[in-house]
Amino acid sequence: MVRIARLKAYSALVLVAALGGQVLVGCSDDPKPSIPDSGADGSGTGTGTGTGTTGTTGGADADADADSGTTPDGSPDADASPDGDATAPTATQLVSLSVKPSTSKAAKGTVITLAVKGKYNDGKEIDITRFAGLDLTLSVAAPVADATSDYGIFAVRALAAGKVTLTVTDRESKISGSADVEITDAKLKSLAITAAKAKLAKGLFQDLKATATFDDESTQDVTLQTAWSASPEGAVSFEQAIGGRNRLRTLEEGKVTVTGRYEEQAATTEFEVSGATPVSIAFADAPKSISLRTTQRLKVNAKLTDDTTVDVSGNVTYASSDASVLLVEPSGIVTAAALGKAIITVTTPAGPQAQAEIEVTEPVLESIYLEADDATGDPLGTLKELDARQLKLVGRFSDRSLQNLSAKAEWSSENPDILTVDNGAHKGLITAIKPGDATLVVTIDAKAVSKSTSIVDIRQYRQPIKVVAR
Repeated sequence: MVRIARLKAYSALVLVAALGGQVLVGCSDDPKPSIPDSGADGSGTGTGTGTGTTGTTGGADADADADSGTTPDGSPDADASPDGDATAPTATQLVSLSVKPSTSKAAKGTVITLAVKGKYNDGKEIDITRFAGLDLTLSVAAPVADATSDYGIFAVRALAAGKVTLTVTDRESKISGSADVEITDAKLKSLAITAAKAKLAKGLFQDLKATATFDDESTQDVTLQTAWSASPEGAVSFEQAIGGRNRLRTLEEGKVTVTGRYEEQAATTEFEVSGATPVSIAFADAPKSISLRTTQRLKVNAKLTDDTTVDVSGNVTYASSDASVLLVEPSGIVTAAALGKAIITVTTPAGPQAQAEIEVTEPVLESIYLEADDATGDPLGTLKELDARQLKLVGRFSDRSLQNLSAKAEWSSENPDILTVDNGAHKGLITAIKPGDATLVVTIDAKAVSKSTSIVDIRQYRQPIKVVAR
């Protein structure tokens, strides 16, 4: 899995384009992480399998398609008090991989691309395709296809008719995910070319797509295999974007005709290039701060000479003044690698620049939930009369680490005649008094466990518990 340290090393290379917004550390087949126990001396470990209703969420939300996480090495928190008030975070762990091919039915000679998602023990599922060729490997369990993986893209060339299983494996954890694809002898029938925009300004990028239709009426994206040309000559330049997309940069104003050719078929599309050029650019939503070990995608708008405003996030060059603090990818995804401040500069081919100073802050509490501090597997919401059970309050932070917050919480029961809970030396220890329905209430001040001064809200978790007769 890609670690922060490795991201820093990659940032010194042009290959930083291959890296993604998810910083992932620690893999295990165990779907539940082990949360350090918060005993009187702050030591001990324990695992839990309980479930409960999700607690109130808050804090800084990272962009959904750019979420990330990593965890410390498990050593005690330097700021933890000797009485065990705080405990070390637990690694977020990979549980499974899912693989989705660009098509489940491919014609011989075409290329299949794969999208890969990782599911983690905190319930999140993240697109990690951009780790292709770095920490994810691809294998093909049949001689009918040839697989390659290189810097953010998995590509499989269909060689002969038959069924093939495509398997992606995480190098470190050895966790794998697979998908089946049927390769057919279908023959090419027609080709269609589409451009993302009907009109755009000179100097900006235009994304292209080529779709092939076969004689079995199936369709397939063949953009990667299409040969491109344009007229008038010199009006555009072609290049390959991150993830293998084909795109062109407009160089001259006027009407442009693009021709795509795949095998014996050719197709064209037209679009107009205006003479408008960027007068100024500005960040649309650059954050003033971002939590440690999280990511966010930046958006950049440009004001053109014709007074229109367009999104140029994919048409600018990104740079960080301190990559050890804040990494930035060519796609505009920033990763908070260390505490501190850095300036992100964006530049258009036409010259205008924009800057934003972003501070990397301590992780903040996002959500809380209850777990049983035992391995019985018994439902969390049921307890037999006169039985006792130790519960723990787990906090999920913005860096996707988990912490046992039991010692910092206030525990109470709304029905002490049915269920009691210890709020002293053994916080979270519940005891069933008699049959009935009770509600356990756990309250915590998010500011007390998040070093960010912007978090001031109180979180409360309510857990219904049914006490049954023995």
